[in-house]
Amino acid sequence: MSPNDLVQENKKLYTGVSKAIREVARILDYTGGIDFWVMSNNVNPKIPKKDLHQALRDGGAKAAAVAKRKYKYMSGSNNGEDAQMLITNLHLGKLQV
Repeated sequence: MSPNDLVQENKKLYTGVSKAIREVARILDYTGGIDFWVMSNNVNPKIPKKDLHQALRDGGAKAAAVAKRKYKYMSGSNNGEDAQMLITNLHLGKLQV
């Protein structure tokens, strides 16, 4: 899969997540605002910030922004043997239902 294909597939994912959150809110008869956060690692080539924010808006978010500060967290490997400290950005999607 090419890097561009990976970005496009991730855009579909985040658009779908935004739509799903709105649909669940409707099913639960919730009306109002919903804020949700997406973690995106600084070394993650899968989706650039502008594409992530556009995907959230395409899914119905009225706004998308990034937190002012970066966060550090320890991430383990799938085999449970390796781990590394990662720096991540938090992206905010703001939905109105």
